[in-house]
Amino acid sequence: MVGGGITAIKAIGDYSVVTFKKPRLPKRRVTLLPMIGDAAPPAPDGTALAVTGDAMIQSVAMKVAVFRKN
Repeated sequence: MVGGGITAIKAIGDYSVVTFKKPRLPKRRVTLLPMIGDAAPPAPDGTALAVTGDAMIQSVAMKVAVFRKN
């Protein structure tokens, strides 16, 4: 895991639950992209992979990769 701050993301019911390290890092933009099988997609320019997990997107559980701006 690179980028720090977020340690986990998972879907619980209709919600996406994100777990952060303590102390929390300053807010930076994140981008969620769908996983490609069990692999994270390439990082968008200027971002680093923070964590992978399950998220609820329009009431559908999806495997996602979370990227954080550098």
